[in-house]
Amino acid sequence: MSSNGSGPAPAHSGGFRFTVRSSDDHVSISRPVSPEDVDRVRRQLAEWAARRPAQPA
Repeated sequence: MSSNGSGPAPAHSGGFRFTVRSSDDHVSISRPVSPEDVDRVRRQLAEWAARRPAQPA
């Protein structure tokens, strides 16, 4: 796998371009999130918090 990548995404994703250089230590790729994504993550966090044992203060 090449350490340099640049190219369009599939047409259905709206398209984006990215470049990764071999000198980059960390790379992150962000995308817009929908209100449904936010709600889903909030529900997952609430479920996780409800399953955690109580921590002493």
